[in-house]
Amino acid sequence: MLRVLLDDHALAADIVPYIEHAYVLSLTGLRSSRWAIRNVCSLLYASLTRRVFGNNQSKEISKYDGITGRELFTRFPGLHPFLTNQLEDAVDQMADAESLMADNHLENVDPLSMALRSGAEFIHPALYPCLILLSRLQPSPQESPHTLAEPSDSADVVAQSPHSESATSAVAPPMNLEEEPLTRVNERNSTVHVTSASTMLSMYSFTELVEMCVDSPVFKTREMAARAFAPLVPSDRATSVIVSLLKGLRDASNCLTTNSCHGALCQIHELLKVHFCTRSTSLAMRRAFIAHVFPALTALWSLFIHSPPRDDGEPDGAGMVEISDIVRHRYLLIVNEYVTCGELWTLTRQQADAEFARSVQLSLSRFRVSALYGSLHPLFSDRRVLRLLGSAQTPGAFGTVMEMARLFLACIDDRTMAVMRTDGSVKLYMDTDEGENVGDQVQYNPWPVLSSLLSNDEFYEAKLLVLEWMSEHASNEQMDIFGRIGITNLLPLLIADTETTGDPLVRAASIRLLALLCTKLEIAPAVFPVDDLPAFWDRISAQLSARICPISVALALTELQATLVYMLYAQSYEGAHSRLRSWADHLYKWSDPECPAPYRLAASRSLVTYSAIKRFYETTMADVDPASEEILRLCYWRVLQDDDEEIREYVAQSISRRLGRQLGCDQACERLVADFEPTVFPHTYVANRLAYLLGLPTAEFDVDRARIEAEHAVDMAVNPSRALFDHESPNIYIDQLRNMQLAYFSLVTIASGSPQSAKEFAGAARCCVEALDAARVALVSHGSGGEATSLSPLYPLIQSWILGARLLVFVAAHLENSQQTIARVKEVVGAWFEESLVHPWIVRALNSLNDMCDIEGISKDDAVSDLFLLTFI
Repeated sequence: MLRVLLDDHALAADIVPYIEHAYVLSLTGLRSSRWAIRNVCSLLYASLTRRVFGNNQSKEISKYDGITGRELFTRFPGLHPFLTNQLEDAVDQMADAESLMADNHLENVDPLSMALRSGAEFIHPALYPCLILLSRLQPSPQESPHTLAEPSDSADVVAQSPHSESATSAVAPPMNLEEEPLTRVNERNSTVHVTSASTMLSMYSFTELVEMCVDSPVFKTREMAARAFAPLVPSDRATSVIVSLLKGLRDASNCLTTNSCHGALCQIHELLKVHFCTRSTSLAMRRAFIAHVFPALTALWSLFIHSPPRDDGEPDGAGMVEISDIVRHRYLLIVNEYVTCGELWTLTRQQADAEFARSVQLSLSRFRVSALYGSLHPLFSDRRVLRLLGSAQTPGAFGTVMEMARLFLACIDDRTMAVMRTDGSVKLYMDTDEGENVGDQVQYNPWPVLSSLLSNDEFYEAKLLVLEWMSEHASNEQMDIFGRIGITNLLPLLIADTETTGDPLVRAASIRLLALLCTKLEIAPAVFPVDDLPAFWDRISAQLSARICPISVALALTELQATLVYMLYAQSYEGAHSRLRSWADHLYKWSDPECPAPYRLAASRSLVTYSAIKRFYETTMADVDPASEEILRLCYWRVLQDDDEEIREYVAQSISRRLGRQLGCDQACERLVADFEPTVFPHTYVANRLAYLLGLPTAEFDVDRARIEAEHAVDMAVNPSRALFDHESPNIYIDQLRNMQLAYFSLVTIASGSPQSAKEFAGAARCCVEALDAARVALVSHGSGGEATSLSPLYPLIQSWILGARLLVFVAAHLENSQQTIARVKEVVGAWFEESLVHPWIVRALNSLNDMCDIEGISKDDAVSDLFLLTFI
């Protein structure tokens, strides 16, 4: 009941006085031994958090809701002592758990089960809810009038341990403890409570308690405590806290446990996320990051990142402390997010100080170049090391290698010029002294490392990362990287992946990259490393037709075939027409509206790729099979009218780029029709459009069958069970009506330029006239009259038949003895005029049809002049 009241917006103001007591009730209820009570208390807590903070947009990304700790505890002062006591109890339980594990000297006791028991039974039930509540706060710009000085290298800023006095000493405001005592914890057991009103609004007591949770043996507790710690630090002191934590890690590295080290890095990560990488980050904060945080962060590189093993198996750098993979992974996350691509957030605004922008780029480039040549290249160029890394099962090993691979790819993208000095070291060109013998300028060749990653099947995630990185460069027209790699080196590896049975995601990524390269680069058929191209095509087709082909691979193979059509015709291979025809039939099947969306999207991309290549190699592909072109044009029409907006817009945008002006989907359809050659019309396309106008499940255009199907459609429409839909507005079927209009427009366009098509069109169009008459007769027999024309299943059919009758009038005007045909149309229209209560839009369409019958020598403009007004679209 309380949860329902909290969610009621009408009681938003009335429920505020009870928020404090509801929080106390929900958090204390979590300690109940009954599951039902714990469950409802957790639901109540969730409703309270939504009421106070609003809905958080993401569970993983820190999104703060505009309320600071001072504002929260001013509105709800009782929460401050209650949350403090809850956190104190939680810290005490954690201390008891650590004492139990430390005093465990019994034999035959499993350490893992003891650790799990300590994590499950000695975590306070209210710990996580309290940490979540604190993490939803917005950091205060300034906690007190006193402002901490900028961090320096002096001893008063550097702490001996990241969790002794580092963060708390930087956050603690200077005050007289005799007048305003603070909440302090001694030996994690005894607590001194505070009663000062000003201290009640201070976040310092929470800061110290939360920091004691950061080195918990439970991984999730460390992460949540770090997330709760970040908003407690005022923005004007965030730099000092981060630098203190970093220097504490460096100075106390030999005595820190893995949990403490990982917890400190989690704190640093969350502090950077909250205070630095936001839209509101000031220029002063950005300067502070480059001047203080960046040097302290990169100084830990040699500590956390080991050199590759020697040949004898012994690691370089003897005496270095052993670093866990979860610690190394967290450190690399911070480096990749805030250092590797630091220009993206430090220089986002227009900086008036060009010197600052230059110093940022220099500092980041120095780090990237030193990391690339000093650590990453030796690591990834050794395939033996890669195999060991790929088979590692320790926690954090997978994430560590993935982050190092991301860092390596980011370092490759650094375009800063470097020089190779006489001693073999690499240095930035702009860092060389005037007159110094700098040696030759060098540009890093990533192929030795990339070849190791691409040929390494043990660690396919890194291979997938490299393939996606290359695809992004190819999509963004950044082709210089492939010049450094050497396209002749890359293509054989990609082609080998098209026929392997490895991971489907890696295969699909390789095939998509191969298709992109064939589209973006002018790869001559002689350079394409395939001995027998038709046989290679046939093997791809065999994979597509196989029942066990993964969907991601099948979609990529279809796009690859679109790029290979040019090579088939360039070499004049026998059977090029038949292979193109089979591929066109394949796309026709995939572009069907009933086909799943991924297949329709792949068909649209393949069509756009094929069209682009055909335009580029217009001379080579001049003799493409006309029958295949008809099928592909129909596929274009289908995807332009697809139900998925993404597919429609993608194809329309491709046509807009080709024409140099913006077109909507409907305009693109019209343009597609207007581009038909008047002497050769696509028979498959025409049959599809005529069947669409008829709108009935008839396999052949037979008049008697059309009348029967029309009567059946009327019987289904006026069924009494559909009485609830009598007043449904037919304009909700606007897409269906628009498609009818476009089908009519395309047929008129083809008929106006191809006289021999008139006889073929006349037979199918006559079926529409007879279906229109049969529908009227069936309505009269049912006693429904014209009022049934507003029924949702019947209205679009009648409009479609009227358009078919207009087509018959247009083509009959160009045939001999057309008077009899036009007289039949006027007879049917006149019979409809005798009915009452016909839908006004249908009456308008019938009037337009009747006027068209009186025109002599009907032109195309007469046939389509009022087309888009017939159905009030």
